Amino acid sequence: MFYEEVLYIEALQNYVIIHTAEKRMITYMTISGLEAQLSKEKFIRVHKSYVVSLSKIKAVEGNEIVINTNKNTDQQEPERGGRTTDSG
Repeated sequence: MFYEEVLYIEALQNYVIIHTAEKRMITYMTISGLEAQLSKEKFIRVHKSYVVSLSKIKAVEGNEIVINTNKNTDQQEPERGGRTTDSG
């Protein structure tokens, strides 16, 4: 897997959505199963439905994590609530 490209991982029942700056991929796996394969030094579970790449965290604002996407805009991923919003 291309771990250095992963921004964050989102759980969706027995599926996970792997978010990168360029695309999203859905795979049939639980977030716990995928988390077990990830480096604990590079990824952190911030919510029961989200795992975030530590190197991609730009800021923490209240209960939101601002993700550095290496694009012109940043994605803000709420720690709770399960939706992504773009700032810009």
